[in-house]
Amino acid sequence: MPDHLWQCRFDQGGRTFRIWWTIDRSERVLVAQGATAVEHLDGTGKPVAAGAEVTVTGSPVLLGLV
Repeated sequence: MPDHLWQCRFDQGGRTFRIWWTIDRSERVLVAQGATAVEHLDGTGKPVAAGAEVTVTGSPVLLGLV
């Protein structure tokens, strides 16, 4: 992961989640194996597959993993 990309990982109900955000820029990041969805703070989201790129900014995104 790039130095300016932050991550918080947690598990709940047998699922793993990651929250990604940056401090001072946008970054395109490949999602991890097992990723199923990306959700934004505004409530929008979409399904994703491993290898897809996600744009990460100062607004955190939530990645759901199986």
